[in-house]
Amino acid sequence: MLFVSIGVLVATGAVLLLAEFPAVIACISASGAGERRSLKILAPVLLLCGVGMSALPSSAVRQSFSPLSCPPGFDVAVCIAVSCLATLLVVRQFRAYPTAASVLAGALLAFPLTQGATWSWNIPLALLLTFVAAPAVCCALSALLGLAFKAVCGRREHLVRMDRKAALVATLAALLLLAAFAYNAGVLVTLFLPATGGFPVWAIAAYAAVFLLIWLAVLPAIRARAWSLADTDLDLDNRLLGALLLAVALTFFLFSWGGVRRIGLYPAPLSAGVLVVSGLMGLSLIQRRRLVEAEPALSTMLAWFASPLISGIICYSLGMILGGNAVLALVATAILLVAALTWSAVRSRRNRLSRDAIAQVREQQIAQAQEAISSLEVRSETTEKELLGKLELKRKELVDFAVGISDQKAYMEEVYARLKEIRAARDLSDKDAAVDTLLSSLRERMYFTQEMNDFYARSEVLHKDFNLRLREAYPDLTDTERKLANLLRQGFSSKYIASLMNITPKSVEMGRYRLRQRLGLQRSDNLIQFIKSI
Repeated sequence: MLFVSIGVLVATGAVLLLAEFPAVIACISASGAGERRSLKILAPVLLLCGVGMSALPSSAVRQSFSPLSCPPGFDVAVCIAVSCLATLLVVRQFRAYPTAASVLAGALLAFPLTQGATWSWNIPLALLLTFVAAPAVCCALSALLGLAFKAVCGRREHLVRMDRKAALVATLAALLLLAAFAYNAGVLVTLFLPATGGFPVWAIAAYAAVFLLIWLAVLPAIRARAWSLADTDLDLDNRLLGALLLAVALTFFLFSWGGVRRIGLYPAPLSAGVLVVSGLMGLSLIQRRRLVEAEPALSTMLAWFASPLISGIICYSLGMILGGNAVLALVATAILLVAALTWSAVRSRRNRLSRDAIAQVREQQIAQAQEAISSLEVRSETTEKELLGKLELKRKELVDFAVGISDQKAYMEEVYARLKEIRAARDLSDKDAAVDTLLSSLRERMYFTQEMNDFYARSEVLHKDFNLRLREAYPDLTDTERKLANLLRQGFSSKYIASLMNITPKSVEMGRYRLRQRLGLQRSDNLIQFIKSI
């Protein structure tokens, strides 16, 4: 029966731990660090080491929560397991991040009262101060780190270099976060295991196997929840995500350290979701815009402080029922039930009004959209083919024009050769006849410069958006460099570019080299692909 009770408690702790894990995975996935091979290899090692370190008797979090742990027994297992899991189910209904740490704290504080223990305010007040201080510290750290990261990876730096720096910082911060989270929250699983002796190795192996089975069972749900959070709440700049990861990791480490007792706080397991929301609030301050919606943030913070009360009332009620004192249990249950019904009614009414308003707005938007779609369909059917034809004609005209310029240059080389022949001729009548013939030919093709200007003018019109973006992103480029970039974007070879710009192919290569330097590209970067991405 002892092993069964401890097994139930360990399984409950595993569920609590896994409930917090999606918030951690969401931060790592949103930053892109989750795709790194190094992180995939080191992540399981860091998680196992963190949980193992948390299980040591010297762990500050384990020492702080050890006075709260009750002697393992069937009644303890039932009360704590049911109260924690029921509270998590309630919290999930209010669009809040799970707050497993405060849920467990409430259950552990309430159960001794069912056994006749004397109520003491020391531990609850210390935990309350910790639960208030941790989000505040994370908020401040994220704001400071966000400012620091934006200063180091400034906007004037090239985008590729900035992304590389941000990816490196995010990967290191993700590794630190996994280790910090496992060390801080691992006590949820290991709290009821004996610190030394009296526990067979096979039992520990069995509980590890149970934890692994639970992990495999909920892994798809964890990934789905993590991706959902990453898409909705964590669509941020890479620099801000790196600051958020590092701020959450440092907060976990700080409140897993025994030194916080010196300032009246309590080493305790924290909620990853609460820290993520707090970090987003800190980043919102420096961005001067809201990075997290008000309702989820308020619900999460409310659940962070209400969860201990809910789990404590449930645990106390169950303990009194199992102890045979049904009167107090009924009173506690009635208080919880009235509070839950009141909250549910208020929230249901607010949601209903919100849904009605949203439905009305959406109906208006749908009606307007249908009218706009109808008119657009009529117009698009008549103009689509015309626009496509014009576009194809313009493209063909531009290409033909470029080929014509190349032909004219070849013609000029031919004229040069004929002039040398005329100069070498000795008969004056033959020279005059050859000169007249050449003049007639030149008169027909004397508009070469005008055609070149027309070509660049048409190119500017057809690629107006690209030229505007190029001028805004790189205002220091010369006209020659902008022309070269425009021709490269259109796919002309170096031979044609040399003809169009009236330079040698070697000069084209030198121009490409200077253009790469002005754009800040590395040797491994593809110039044409980069120009097309502007």
